[in-house]
Amino acid sequence: MEHRSYQQTLGLDGLRIVCGSHAGVDRAALDAALARGLQALESPRSVRDSQATLILTVGALDRGARLAAEIAERIGRPFIVIPLEAADALERARAWLAEVRPQVLNIAGSRESFHPGIYGRAFAFLSRVLRPYAP
Repeated sequence: MEHRSYQQTLGLDGLRIVCGSHAGVDRAALDAALARGLQALESPRSVRDSQATLILTVGALDRGARLAAEIAERIGRPFIVIPLEAADALERARAWLAEVRPQVLNIAGSRESFHPGIYGRAFAFLSRVLRPYAP
């Protein structure tokens, strides 16, 4: 019988993360992915370069996060908006990832200038979300 890891069972072997280059959620995504040993890169076309988009926010979406959602919807890519203050945020993100099973995931969200402190909150959250996919 072949041994399969949790990562393989979810269909997320070799999960790659793409993100924009702004301070805030984008930078937290890059740092959390690298801290977990995942391949991560910045891309100015991160929504188009990915198979799905996870958008993190606190309160209302800022212009960049709203644009990511609009592009994903327009080109038919799955996306989800997760408010970091939601009690079930971690469970919702994990369930959505298990359902969508992207090999390339864009992570987007609010900028630090729009929501001061979001980098730290997003980094802590993404470190937990990405834990099962670490090599």
